[in-house]
Amino acid sequence: MKNKTSKLHEIDRQSLKALAHSIKAGVPPREALICIARSKRGKARAGIDAIADMFQFGISYSDAFSRTSLARSPLFMHIIRISESNGQIAMAFEMIVTHMSNSSKAKSHVIGLSVYPIIVLCMTIAFMLFALLVIVPNIKDVIVMPGVAINPITEALLFLSHALREDAFAVIGLVVCMGATIYAAFRVKSVRHRLEAALFRLPVISGLFMSYVFGGFASFVALYVKFRSDIGIAFELMAETASVHGIKKEFLMISDSVKKGSALSSSLKDCALVPSMWVLFATVAERSSSYEEMFGHLASHHAESLDHSARICMKALEPILMVCVGVLVGLLAYGILSPLYGLMNQIR
Repeated sequence: MKNKTSKLHEIDRQSLKALAHSIKAGVPPREALICIARSKRGKARAGIDAIADMFQFGISYSDAFSRTSLARSPLFMHIIRISESNGQIAMAFEMIVTHMSNSSKAKSHVIGLSVYPIIVLCMTIAFMLFALLVIVPNIKDVIVMPGVAINPITEALLFLSHALREDAFAVIGLVVCMGATIYAAFRVKSVRHRLEAALFRLPVISGLFMSYVFGGFASFVALYVKFRSDIGIAFELMAETASVHGIKKEFLMISDSVKKGSALSSSLKDCALVPSMWVLFATVAERSSSYEEMFGHLASHHAESLDHSARICMKALEPILMVCVGVLVGLLAYGILSPLYGLMNQIR
C-alpha cells in the first residue's frame, strides 16, 4: 500500500479548479493539463504532465485520477466515476475543490492552534538545557560547599546537569527508547482505541476534535448527495476514510441500517460519537428532501464551532502555559538561589 501511494501524482486544488473551468469551456483535458503544467515547477509540473500523458491514449477520467492524489479518498473517486457517467465531471471537480478548500481552512485552524504551544515548549526546553548545561555547572562548586544546605530541588538540578554533561549519549538513548516505546504502544489497536476514547471525554479538546472531524464528514455527505441519493453508500465510503475506530464502527452501522431501509435520523440516534446535531439536520433533510442543503449547513455549523473552540483553546492556553512556565522558572530559580542564600547567611 505504501508503494502504491508513493507513486500517485500530486494535483493541487488550484490545478483541479482550472481543469474544471477548461472542461466547461470545451477544452480537451490533455490540452488543459499541459497548459496548467507550464505554470508549475519541479515535481508539481512533472505530476501534471504525467496526468496529461494518460489522456493521450483515451483513458477515462476515473482511471486517470485513480493514479493521482485524489485516489487517497474513496469518496472522491466514487464521485468522479458517477459524474463521468452522467456528464457532470466539471461540476464534480468544482465540488471537490470546494470541499478541499473547506478542509484546508479547518486544518489551518488546528495547525494555528498548535503553533503557540510548540514554540513555548521549545523555548522552555532550550532555557532548561541552558540552565542545566551552563548555569548549574558554573555555580556547582559554590552549591556543594561544606555546610551549605541542599534542598531536593537543588539535588535534582545537580543530578540532571551531571547526567547531561557526563552521560549525554545515555540520556539521548533513554529519550529515544521512551519515544519508541510510546510509538509502539500507540500502534497497538487496544491502546490506540483507549486513547481515542479518552480524547472524546476531554471537555474543550473533544469539541475541537469533533468539529474538525465531523465537519469534514458533513461536507463529504453534501458533496456525495449532489450526484447520488443512496446515502448508505456515502457512510460506507466515509467509514473507509475514518481513522478513528469508534467513528468507523458507527459509520458502518449507520450504512447497514440505512441500506436495510431505516431512516437516517433513527440510525444516527443509536450512535454515541456522532454529534446530536446530525440527528436534527438529518430529520429536517428527510422531511424537506434537501440532504445536500442540510448537510451543507451542518458542515458550516461545524466550521463555526471549530472556529469558536479554537478561540477558546487559544485564550485558555496562553495563561495556562504562562503559569506552567512561571512555576518551572520559579522552581529553577529557587533550586539555584536557595544554596547561595544559605552560603551568604553562613558568611555573616
